[in-house]
Amino acid sequence: MFSDGPTLLVGANGAGKSTLFDAVSLIRDISAGNAPLVEQNRYRAMGKTRTRWNPQASFQMFELEVDGNGGTYDYRLVIDEVGTPLLPRIREERVVYDEKPIFIFEEGVVRLFNDRFEDKASFTVDWHRSFLASVAERPENTKLTWFKQWLQGIRVFRPIPGSIGSIADSEALSLDESLSNFASWFRRLKQSESDRRYAEFRAEAADSIPGFEGIRLETIGDGRSEIRVEFAPGGKAHEYGLAELSSGQQLLLAYCAIFRFGSNGTSLVCLDEPDNYLALKEISPLLETLYDTVEDGGLQLLVASHHPEFYNRMAEAGGIALTAEENRGVTAMPMAKLLEEAPSGLSVADIFARGWED
Repeated sequence: MFSDGPTLLVGANGAGKSTLFDAVSLIRDISAGNAPLVEQNRYRAMGKTRTRWNPQASFQMFELEVDGNGGTYDYRLVIDEVGTPLLPRIREERVVYDEKPIFIFEEGVVRLFNDRFEDKASFTVDWHRSFLASVAERPENTKLTWFKQWLQGIRVFRPIPGSIGSIADSEALSLDESLSNFASWFRRLKQSESDRRYAEFRAEAADSIPGFEGIRLETIGDGRSEIRVEFAPGGKAHEYGLAELSSGQQLLLAYCAIFRFGSNGTSLVCLDEPDNYLALKEISPLLETLYDTVEDGGLQLLVASHHPEFYNRMAEAGGIALTAEENRGVTAMPMAKLLEEAPSGLSVADIFARGWED
């Protein structure tokens, strides 16, 4: 369904764009963590909703198809609830590579297969958590290890610029969806990533943010650091704390860091309305950053947006239109197909704004 390049998700509010990102995050959190389902924050937030267009369903099923590592992975996760009070459990979880199983969990029993698809072990485990995260990396299960790392490399971002501060109290291993811990995450990157990747990030930021000159960490005591950003418009240098920048400047800086500095180990990035807070002239540099990153290889990108520049740039080559239908759920259609009989002479954004793509 999704293209090799950046994929744009479009649709009316309520069509399911953010819900798709929620589902992807839920799969990552469940399969990559050892905590029981009932303790997973994302499950508590959305897991009980099940499928609204089929409220009688006693379970929720998630499925992924991933091309990579020389083949095609099919992943299935089925969650239901049992007991008094009702507690979530995993009824089924399986990973299949080129139609051959490499991990199966059904009704409390795990079966593990090696890279030659030989059934090597079988045992009972707790139904209330995923055992996939507990499978140790070994020379004979490299196919399963690749898929686990792919799941753990999923990143979903819903930026809230007002939550981004200048102070790093520690070094964060991962970046929050809202980007609220950007300072702590950037501090870890600065300490651990290569000078080459840091130079690429700075060059990207200079191309995307007018007047950007540099960025540094300043020690302020008690183990804390402050991110300071330097601008030199007209050759005269000024320095600001990260929190003092405009919302658009904060976001552009964060996007450059995400894609040019902090993308190691990332397999899939989902950006929910990244155009928010950006000026019209700032959209083009962002799009260039997104395309350059995907073309360099190593990750896939899904973007949900209502912005006309995203429609016009991304729709025909890699656009998916989502539609929510009463009692039928969500349908997905390639935007190129919807545009086949649309009037000529108009931009893609204008066609969709008028509803002429139907």
